Amino acid sequence: MTKAAVPRFHIVVIGLPIPNGFDHAALAIFRPFWAFRTAARAIIFSKEHQEMVGIGHLIAVLAVAVSAASIAIAVYQYRRSVHRDIFRVYADKYDAILQPEIYPQWQKALAGDNTHWERLTPVMIAYLNLIWEECYLAGDRVIPKQLWELWRPEIQRVLCSDFAKQIMNTCDFHFPDELTCGSARLATELRGSQM
Repeated sequence: MTKAAVPRFHIVVIGLPIPNGFDHAALAIFRPFWAFRTAARAIIFSKEHQEMVGIGHLIAVLAVAVSAASIAIAVYQYRRSVHRDIFRVYADKYDAILQPEIYPQWQKALAGDNTHWERLTPVMIAYLNLIWEECYLAGDRVIPKQLWELWRPEIQRVLCSDFAKQIMNTCDFHFPDELTCGSARLATELRGSQM
C-alpha cells in the first residue's frame, strides 16, 4: 500500500504558506478581520456602493462650491460696506470744511472772483489738506479706485482754479500734474466744463 503524497503546504493566509500540522486555532484571531475584509470588499465593489460614493462626491463638491460662493459674497459685502464708510467719512469731512453759509462765496472764488479769497483762505487750506490726504490714500489703494474716480473731476476743478493755485504757491502744496492742470489739454477741458 502506498501512501498518497500529502502536500507539504496546503493553507495560504495573506500570502504566507502554513505547514501541515500547524495549530489552526491560532489563526482564529484573524477570522473576524478576514470576515470584515470580505464583507467590506463586497460592499465597496457593489454597484449600490459605487452610486453612493458618486452621490457623496457630488454632495462634497456642491458643499465646497457653496462655501466658496458664501465666502465670495461675504468679501463683496464687506468691501461694499467699507467703501460706503469711506464715502461717509469724507463726505462728513467736506461738510465740516465747506459750511452751507459760505458755499455761494466758495463757488464765486473758484470761478475767479477774488473778493472773498482772504476770508476763504483757511477753508481752501483745509480743503487742499483733505485733497492731499485723499490723493495719498487713493495712491496707496486705501480709497477704492471707483470712489476716487467719482471725486476726481471735482478735485481737478478746484485745483485748477486760480484761487487754489494762488494758495498752493503761497503754502507750497504739491499735487500730481494730472490733478493740477499740468497739461494744457486738461486745463482747457476743465475750464470749458466750468462755464
